[in-house]
Amino acid sequence: MIFFCVSLPGRFGEWCDTVIARVAQAALGSVVSTGANTAEELAGELVRSGGQHFYIGARHPSRWWREMLTATGKKFVVAVDDPRRGAADLILRHKLELRDASRLVACSCAFVCRYSSLPGALVVSSERASRSPNATVAALAEHLELSVDTDTIDRIIGELEASGLAPVDPDAAESAQLSDESLPTVNGALAPFSDYFVSGTLGPIIWSRNLFLEENHGPAIHPINISGKIRYLVHGPHIALPPGSWMAEVILGFSEDAIGMGFRIEVWAGSQLGMAQITPSGPGLARVNVNFVLEESNDSLVEIRVMNERAAIYGQLILGQVTMTLLPNVSPAVVDRLTAELGLPSERVRHLNTV
Repeated sequence: MIFFCVSLPGRFGEWCDTVIARVAQAALGSVVSTGANTAEELAGELVRSGGQHFYIGARHPSRWWREMLTATGKKFVVAVDDPRRGAADLILRHKLELRDASRLVACSCAFVCRYSSLPGALVVSSERASRSPNATVAALAEHLELSVDTDTIDRIIGELEASGLAPVDPDAAESAQLSDESLPTVNGALAPFSDYFVSGTLGPIIWSRNLFLEENHGPAIHPINISGKIRYLVHGPHIALPPGSWMAEVILGFSEDAIGMGFRIEVWAGSQLGMAQITPSGPGLARVNVNFVLEESNDSLVEIRVMNERAAIYGQLILGQVTMTLLPNVSPAVVDRLTAELGLPSERVRHLNTV
């Protein structure tokens, strides 16, 4: 048998992984635990281990998992926590760089969003687990159809607490231990997902400039010299997003020498999804909006690219931030009515594009 859970990086994900694996062991015997995110990774684990029962604790599961879970109707678990705690844990405990920790957790958030609404999902939160760990473990076991008694659940929880792995206290503020320089980046990229896991509404996501790279792969946190050939001056942050219609608002600054130069802002996720152009008429800041659609089937990371459209001798460009806003869905009834009034077959009208 195979048991599956998708969760965010951090202590609560680790707690869920350990709890489910131990409950499965208590009910079935030997269980192989792995973090396979793709079909290839799972196949390799099956061949290497030769086990009969498997627990998969994934952080960035691929589309293949969604398709398999949906097609088979298999029950699984989605574990949600405040993603800012996960980023702080990666930075403070695992010593990851701010950019890497923010990217990993933000990508995981996007995948959790795609799994939480699937038919076989049981969504559990760190808040519930911290208040009622026994009831949470019992609910996990029942959902996964694993037969264990209350004494076994008590023993597993006690062993985990003794080893220092207990449900996360919802009042714990690991993010408060981050530096003042780190907090805006973590909050901008991850706080909207924290709200989403509670309310189901995803607000604007702010990608600060230290998540981006300049052409020499250093952080894009300073004015960039545009002199030279046509090329990509800024790119990043290589972060996954939930599917839907999006608007990217890119804040750019231009020096006096950049007046009259043309620049192109592109959105990529496996392929180019959107593009806008700007020719600054004066020095200062500018907002550039790029609309694009991210399909459910597209698991590629999203990248913003800024290019100069002709060679330059002088001038500087600077990136402020990028705000990603999920646009409201248009009612299917409205789409059908407009399509009919235009006399178009419905299969030809796929998206509502903004120009």
